[in-house]
Amino acid sequence: MLQDFSQIATVIFKPLCAKYNLQMDCSDWDSVIAFSDAFALVICHDSYGGNIYYMLVNSDKLVGLDLITFLASTRKFIFAPHAQPAVSYRENITQGLENSALTLDVVGEDILRGETQWMNNPHAKFQLFNNESLRVKLCELRQRYQA
Repeated sequence: MLQDFSQIATVIFKPLCAKYNLQMDCSDWDSVIAFSDAFALVICHDSYGGNIYYMLVNSDKLVGLDLITFLASTRKFIFAPHAQPAVSYRENITQGLENSALTLDVVGEDILRGETQWMNNPHAKFQLFNNESLRVKLCELRQRYQA
């Protein structure tokens, strides 16, 4: 795992969060959550690279969507102009997050603004997540955001 993942993700996604008025939570060392009153972007990583899950925060159940896969298959995936073949796991994660942030900014503006029409796309298949700690964390963040 990457010990400074939350620091890397925060630097990459901070401008995007500022642009779309999203709050950030970096309290976990292995994930960052960018959130509004209606949705959260759970930015995390595994052995394959970085992932961004779109989670509904006003739902009784924890449901989410692999957002970058959805955007890549239905719209377009954008590579940062400086992208090079990664030589380390850290570089792989960093470049993947940079590409994902750029993709969100270029082809996911409606999603980041909080619009929901895109959810009618048949490829927007939300799945149930069995992660009680994440569900509790999102509830806490929603309460903090609304306060």
